[in-house]
Amino acid sequence: MFTTASMLRRGYFVASATQPSATQAQTVTAAYQLLRLGFVSKWEELATLTDTELVVLLENARTVAGVNRTFKVMYPGFPQEVMDADDITLVCNAIMHYYEFGEWLPTTSRRYQREALKAIDWTQNFRELMLRHLDDSTLTQLWAKPVSMSAADVMHSIDLINALRGTQISELPMKNPLFGRFRQLVRANTINRTGFDPIALMETTTIRNSENFGAALHGLRRAGFDRDRIMASALGKARNLDDVLRAALVLYTKVPNSGFSFADLKYPGIAVATMPRKIRRQVLKALALFDDPTNLNLLVRRKPLWQKVMRSIRPYSISGHDQVRFQLDIIHDNITYRSFNSQVETALAKGDTQRALELMETSPGMLIRRAQHLMRLSHTDPAAMARLCAAIAEIGAQSRLSTLISAYNALRNRNAELVVIRILGVGPKLLRRIPDGVETETVTQVKTALESAIRNRLAATTPPREPVACGCPDPVELVRRDVSDTIRPLARGEHIPLDFAADDCSLRLFMHWFGFDVDLGVIFADDTLTQQLAYVDYTNLADNRLRHVVTHSGDIVYAPKPDGAAEFINIRLRSEAGRAGAATVFDTIPGVRYAIPVLISYSGLPFRLIDNYTGVMTRRGLMSGEVFEPRTVETAMRLVNDGTSAIPFVIDLKNEELIWLDTSLGVKRGRLHTGGTGAVDMVRAELESLSARMTVGELLSLWAAAHGADTTGETDTRCATEQVERLLAEC
Repeated sequence: MFTTASMLRRGYFVASATQPSATQAQTVTAAYQLLRLGFVSKWEELATLTDTELVVLLENARTVAGVNRTFKVMYPGFPQEVMDADDITLVCNAIMHYYEFGEWLPTTSRRYQREALKAIDWTQNFRELMLRHLDDSTLTQLWAKPVSMSAADVMHSIDLINALRGTQISELPMKNPLFGRFRQLVRANTINRTGFDPIALMETTTIRNSENFGAALHGLRRAGFDRDRIMASALGKARNLDDVLRAALVLYTKVPNSGFSFADLKYPGIAVATMPRKIRRQVLKALALFDDPTNLNLLVRRKPLWQKVMRSIRPYSISGHDQVRFQLDIIHDNITYRSFNSQVETALAKGDTQRALELMETSPGMLIRRAQHLMRLSHTDPAAMARLCAAIAEIGAQSRLSTLISAYNALRNRNAELVVIRILGVGPKLLRRIPDGVETETVTQVKTALESAIRNRLAATTPPREPVACGCPDPVELVRRDVSDTIRPLARGEHIPLDFAADDCSLRLFMHWFGFDVDLGVIFADDTLTQQLAYVDYTNLADNRLRHVVTHSGDIVYAPKPDGAAEFINIRLRSEAGRAGAATVFDTIPGVRYAIPVLISYSGLPFRLIDNYTGVMTRRGLMSGEVFEPRTVETAMRLVNDGTSAIPFVIDLKNEELIWLDTSLGVKRGRLHTGGTGAVDMVRAELESLSARMTVGELLSLWAAAHGADTTGETDTRCATEQVERLLAEC
């Protein structure tokens, strides 16, 4: 059983049941090599691995840490070489590089000496690896999570299926100094576990999130199982027509992961493959089974997608289609069907809140999602407001907990001047909110009603067995589908402590990629995130007053394989002890608080199509260690968004912490540079939104109040996160 990169990112490694064959010397050396890569592990646990498993573990650790990449920069003596160069040299080198379409790099006659890497505090943000024994529950727990899985989570589920089956690696070239200078092919024989059937396992697993249902089907398909058998199983497990549609899209489209989230689909590009007659007949039976008004509303809502699927099914050529004639007429617009949603929208358009509330009594989730709309219509009528608040507290308590929290978050953030919306095919966009005139007292009434609904919903959950620790400040995570593939799991809004106390301390941003032009820049902003104080990117590498404090490694426009290319930005935070006159970013940019990294795909290619690796290091000494040192990486990730820009995190220089954002500026057309992106406004809007979200501690406080349990102010992030996941799963 081999450890994969996705397992390492989640902090564990696995061992087979065979007798370990690695020697003690090999095991201890492997632990030391992992330490050099930024991973802390116990050599006693590593001793349970075979020598081949150790090799695979180390190679995948190198991949996760970025060591398998060649960090080729324009100036090898970075940052000192850039600081020593004059402006005319930097400008001429850039012109030559652009003129030769990135194939020319400058040479220097001077060799810059590098010092040994200075001591590192291993207790700061270390990545611990622990031995984990896999079983069926490892996979089912991932499928059953209440929050939609990201692309990295889906890859992890595929790795788990292969590991539990006993088939993981068919061919993997290896070269590792731990076992001498050699190259071998590690071949894992196909050893199917007796009785392990992941399709049957999926059938018995309660999958609460519909997108995770699609992800489970995709994982089974990627693991090599017959898609017709998977489809038959999925149709038997489907809870509604959305599940049926998602199964068809995941298993029979040319882009198999396109059905995870309907919001991410680009309708014109979907082509559904031909299905066997047996499967086509089963799909029509599912249409006949789900004929209630709720499912008919789903049918109307997904009509363009169903039309795509029906072109493959050809329903009128299958016997028994008369039983679903009504549904087919809806799909093909042969009749006018007035859905439940349209009735609600008509009532809202007329301002008839009483009729809208009567309709939504049977749809608690819609009531909660439209709470703000109803509030705007009712805020001048005390009787209407009283009816609305009573309905939210009583009927709303029947909706899902995640829906209640989402509405609560939106209500708390309604006074923000800027709001971030996400548009299909474009990505995040900033909107300036127009005040609607609703009084603060009215908003408080609705907020109180929502809190009451949340408590009522939590009252149906398992009560706490001991005092609840409510000190965790992280926002409750409701969405994961679009997060980046990080070196360790991170939630949006999570704060990572940094340490700038050491002499000659710097932050070093990095970006490595293969392909065409990608640019790394950084923006500096004030306390309030209302002013852009300065920026550094490819447009101001020369004639820049910040060059000796914020040093860019040089703009590279072409990164072919096998080496690719890299860009770095070194930000000096502390001067060297005993060295007078050495400026820092605080000296050069008065009032600076935030550093905002901005990545731009200058070529216009979305980041999900670019093999990239980016992050930040904390360094001591300008020329200490190599330009890239995995031991100093605070966090790193692979950007997977559909946009041409990215803001993975923001660094609070005052509080010495990194705030994980994982956002972007969407798709930017034309020649774009860091200083003209509007990133400061985007970050302010994102941070305001995150600060308004219900925290893990607040949710656990409401849970304790619902059961009359005691609370403490302690912070147990791991336990608290597990409790929140359980609450979201239960309700």
